[in-house]
Amino acid sequence: MNKVSERNLKQLAENLELMLIKYSSVDDAAKALLRALSDLIQSAKNGSLKNNVENVPGRMSFTERGLSQYRDLEEAYALFKLEVTLGDFSDLY
Repeated sequence: MNKVSERNLKQLAENLELMLIKYSSVDDAAKALLRALSDLIQSAKNGSLKNNVENVPGRMSFTERGLSQYRDLEEAYALFKLEVTLGDFSDLY
């Protein structure tokens, strides 16, 4: 596993948070996902997340709760999840 890149992770967390806020106003599933990820997003934004995380909530929100209709949100989630679970892969995106 690669070490988490604080700078990349902060950018990805901020982008995911913005997407979740955007869709929370029109979709309760986005609002629920924002609540579920809020602690992890805050840790990523403030630099306190130093190591990889095994489980990131929300995968089922896209397949079972319809969030996959928001492609930008799905991409933001996927990139954030990749970074927190596997580490710095910024050269891939």
